[in-house]
Amino acid sequence: MPHVTSWEKIAKKEGKREGKLETARELIKRGVDINIIAGATGFSREEIEKLAERVH
Repeated sequence: MPHVTSWEKIAKKEGKREGKLETARELIKRGVDINIIAGATGFSREEIEKLAERVH
């Protein structure tokens, strides 16, 4: 197994988060219910609501 440094783990985690944010933004644009988006992405309802304010 290759050695993975701490910064590589952090970068991978951040990349996953960014991907989920992009998915959430697209679902918001398409009018998907906030509860569904929260369930699909793992973000809280409050996080999705804040994101929705910036998307619209």
